[in-house]
Amino acid sequence: MARQKIPYLVQKASGWHWQPAKALRVAGWPAVALGKERAQAIDQAIKRNDQVAAWRRRADADAPVPTPAVTGSILVADLIDRFAGSRSFTALAPNSRRCYHWCLHQIKDWCGDRPASTLDATLLRDWYHSTHDRHPAKANALLAMMHTLLRFAADCELVTGPNPAARVRRRKVRPAERPLWRPDQVRHVVATADRMVDGLGCGYYSVGTVILTNYWLGQRLNDILALPIRPIQDGRTVIAQHKTNARVSLPSGMVEELVVRLDQQARQSAAVQAGAVVQPMALIISEATRRPYTEAGDTTHHFGRRFRAVRAEASRTMPDCAGLHPQMLRHTAVVALADAGCTVPEIAAISGHSLASVHGILQRYLRATAVQAANAMRKRLAASENAVAVRQEKAQ
Repeated sequence: MARQKIPYLVQKASGWHWQPAKALRVAGWPAVALGKERAQAIDQAIKRNDQVAAWRRRADADAPVPTPAVTGSILVADLIDRFAGSRSFTALAPNSRRCYHWCLHQIKDWCGDRPASTLDATLLRDWYHSTHDRHPAKANALLAMMHTLLRFAADCELVTGPNPAARVRRRKVRPAERPLWRPDQVRHVVATADRMVDGLGCGYYSVGTVILTNYWLGQRLNDILALPIRPIQDGRTVIAQHKTNARVSLPSGMVEELVVRLDQQARQSAAVQAGAVVQPMALIISEATRRPYTEAGDTTHHFGRRFRAVRAEASRTMPDCAGLHPQMLRHTAVVALADAGCTVPEIAAISGHSLASVHGILQRYLRATAVQAANAMRKRLAASENAVAVRQEKAQ
């Protein structure tokens, strides 16, 4: 006797599933995992089909859809859609949403049709290590996103039990080596930006201002792009860092070339905005859009395109500029302060880093400079000479 086919009942490697057509899913009937027992899966699928039939027979098709009977059976793809529509996602900054969206897309491609309740530590560990062998940084980002996604599912009571992603230990990834900026490279890139003009007659002066300003102030790129129209008040620049809410008060008035540059940038921005109905409160204006960089949907993306154009031009006459990145100006400032003999708390007062973060940056980059070793040897020689002088004085 032929086996009766039950609508929407599908068998996969992970078990049996009730998987309705797209029209039903859009109407609010999600796919449901029914376990690995065939008889039990058939019973549950028949019940779900009966519920759908009753729903269709109703005169008011807007009646609420019954929730799945199996706890924790939501598919990963449906969980991702629900997370992307939640405040946990929409309240993020634009840059963070872009990174989250990329990770969620990768996860959906890998296991979108799998019930979230079937994700265990063994499965995630195998997936993580296979990805890590080829793309270490990508593997860590995806695992962190999976942890966040499953924590959201638990908060919404869509899955039960401990978070399996928390049981997968991430392997340390050494970031790709990016060079610190040398003073001559800063001068060359800034000079290149000052003389460049694109095909539409737009200059790149603002790019040079960002480079020189962050070379001295050592802040995150978004905080530099958001500087107010008068960034120096009473000789100081006060920045409330967007990422950590740390507040730094920088004696920027002590740097004469920076004072001159920021004053000139204010005039340049006024010229770019000439005739605008509303004058912006930001200092640094993109010559390409005639608006502050901070008004773009993705601040760093827009600035990055313009910086890369300047870097490419600068590399034609100074090839070692090809590897420079604006984000490394923050680390450059930290190392420069250390080379000047500043203590870790003094460096943190400028950069806004935690003391632990400053130690981490110095541990990574000071090995690339001989300045610290020379400073240490000079101090040791001075101490040795002082000791000899004291012994001679006692002998007399």
